[in-house]
Amino acid sequence: MDLFSRYVDLAEGSLTIADVGAAGCTRTFFARHVNVKYMVVDQYKTADVVCDVTNICLPTNSLDGILCCHVLEHVADFNQAMGELYRVRSTLGSVPANGM
Repeated sequence: MDLFSRYVDLAEGSLTIADVGAAGCTRTFFARHVNVKYMVVDQYKTADVVCDVTNICLPTNSLDGILCCHVLEHVADFNQAMGELYRVRSTLGSVPANGM
């Protein structure tokens, strides 16, 4: 979260950040940043955006930041998932991912 703390603090204007597959565990962290629009993207109905990581139902270049932790190792088509993550991030967006 240190990376995102610096990223959010240095940002000018608002940011749209998606937490893919996390069930909102970082919602509290981002709630204290008034310039962040935060959303959970997951296949479960409790998510803000319900979809699969291999077919993300968001517009191209729509996210300034994406968190994707402990998800990709469970995906059958890794290349498709990575392609979708990079498709939806803005040209200056970042995609920190772990658990691969």
